[in-house]
Amino acid sequence: MIKAVSRLDLRFILLATVCIFPILKFNVISIVIILFSLISIIIFFTQKEKLNSFFVKHFFLNSILFFLLLISLAYSYNFDFGLNKLQQVLSLMVFPLIIFFLSTKIDQRRLNILLWVFTSACLLLTAYIYTEFISSGAFTALLNNDIKFWNNPFREVLYSLKYVQLHPSYYSLWICFSALFLTQEVFKQEKLQAIIIRVLLVLILVFTALLFSSRGPLLGFFVAFIIVLLSLFKSSSKKLIFLALVFTVIGVSVTQMSFLKSRFIDEFTAQEFRPPVGNAHTSTNIRVGIYTCVLQIFNNNNKFIGVGIGDVQNELDSCYQQFHTKVYEESNYNTHSSYFNILLATGTIGLIMFLVVWFYQFKLAYNSENKLYLGFLILIAVSMLFENILIRMHGAVFYALFNSIFVKNLFINKSS
Repeated sequence: MIKAVSRLDLRFILLATVCIFPILKFNVISIVIILFSLISIIIFFTQKEKLNSFFVKHFFLNSILFFLLLISLAYSYNFDFGLNKLQQVLSLMVFPLIIFFLSTKIDQRRLNILLWVFTSACLLLTAYIYTEFISSGAFTALLNNDIKFWNNPFREVLYSLKYVQLHPSYYSLWICFSALFLTQEVFKQEKLQAIIIRVLLVLILVFTALLFSSRGPLLGFFVAFIIVLLSLFKSSSKKLIFLALVFTVIGVSVTQMSFLKSRFIDEFTAQEFRPPVGNAHTSTNIRVGIYTCVLQIFNNNNKFIGVGIGDVQNELDSCYQQFHTKVYEESNYNTHSSYFNILLATGTIGLIMFLVVWFYQFKLAYNSENKLYLGFLILIAVSMLFENILIRMHGAVFYALFNSIFVKNLFINKSS
């Protein structure tokens, strides 16, 4: 039985199953992760494998945020709320632990399989979303050039999906990463048919991300896309032509396409940059209020260790009461920035430690010349400026899973 399982490499099959998480519901994602972890542990000890001490340092480095938040729980007044938040981001520790020590080797062939599995899940999810677009008549507004920053039918469709619960920023993050992977795949192909198929898939995914106009993932994607593509061109003239073409396309798109213009221009010019008053609110001035409170909380509490993961939301909700609007009462707005959330929860010490680890990861990706891993980190780092990516399940699973996979692959290739 054990030999048969070994030949099947059940651990890798389960890891590939985890990679389809975009099309799974929250409770199913948790079940799949638990099965992957438990079976990996059982097989590891049954086959009497040995722990690779080489990954001890990398385990702590890649789990640093979880341990910082865990420590901050000790000085949180709202212990139960903090514990619940830690449970949501447990994958930040679980994936490095299982993938580094208890999972199978991830060579280049297996890495490509995992990336294709994830990308296929994203494409399947995109196909399902397009059926909802069509049935809801969302494209009518697009054809009539009638999309405003307060009324984007595509985002409304995503919020109201029956099968899965999705947020535009996290879904955009996934499909932008898939587009980066497929872009890299284009340059590996020799057959024209294979190139055309991959280019079309990239265009579909990018167009879909543009429809939702989530600023963080889009900005992160284009920064990563430009850097990755520039590294693939050899001559300086081709790089200049490419840059000119990209910035021209971006400029025309943002100023001429209603769904982009509404999010990147109209929303910023509609109101002054101040906290919302009454019902006059947009995602921009809501963020102004949030960031105002972030600075106030930081200045009024322990700057070195923060307020603890359990108390961040309470502090924010208390601070929101100063604004003359009910918008913050309708939804528990978090910091809308991973960096601000880390700052409030763990203080300047925690944020500095987190940034040092991120610098190390960037250095690792750059030195290994792994363009896709570098693009992945850029995409995440930019998105974290605008969204609390690592404190929600969809974001934590995405980052922890693929960061662990990339790191293990890098050192497997190096040892080979």
